[in-house]
Amino acid sequence: MRITTAIILCLFQWGWSSGQQIRDIRAEVKDMEGRQVEISYVLEDLVNKEVTYKVDLYIINNGKRDRLYSVSGGVGDSIQAGAHTILWKADQEFSRYRGYISFEIRAVKNFMILEPSLNVIMRRGKNYTFEWFGEGSISDTLVLELYQFNTRISPIASVIGRNQYTWEIPKRISPGEDYQLRIYGKNNPSIDAKSKKFIIKRQLPLAVQIGASVLAAGIVAGIIFLPDDPTGNERLPDPPAKDLFRN
Repeated sequence: MRITTAIILCLFQWGWSSGQQIRDIRAEVKDMEGRQVEISYVLEDLVNKEVTYKVDLYIINNGKRDRLYSVSGGVGDSIQAGAHTILWKADQEFSRYRGYISFEIRAVKNFMILEPSLNVIMRRGKNYTFEWFGEGSISDTLVLELYQFNTRISPIASVIGRNQYTWEIPKRISPGEDYQLRIYGKNNPSIDAKSKKFIIKRQLPLAVQIGASVLAAGIVAGIIFLPDDPTGNERLPDPPAKDLFRN
């Protein structure tokens, strides 16, 4: 096998802002027999550098496009923005080939959950906004579920056409740690992710609730049993009617 020239073709399939692009693509045959080809490129994301992408390498020959599998390096499911190099072992996929070759690099944003952030504290009865993004997530119906210790606790909602959802935390949810939000697509199996772990607490700390109750009881008792006679010799009033303490 001998590859005489590598012609680079990059297909831009992104419908996002100009902050994302593939640039500086180059290919180099690494040996005289053309058994290994090195393809370098820069994946640029000026919007969010923490985003990961699914990157695949394709060959285009005589109008036919085929994905290449004997590859290593800057391909796969978790590629971040930056300079990358792909090594293609050409002889493992095309044992007999001579002439020109074209490549296509495809990069698709992985689905990921942006919010909640790690160890954020949420309180029951309060509203919190979850946020996510990823390829195809706006057009699919997404299912949101609450997990704790990798166990499903309860459904949250189903949404479509949005990349965020505001959730009022039910008061029935037990306070605790290691909670996670899971989001998955009904139609797209590649959309399935769990958020970073967060904490759910009571709306008010338990000690504050107990202290407020004791204080209220003390005020009621003082109002009921204060004597009218400043000398303190007047007998205590009769016990209050039972209805006084009813809500």
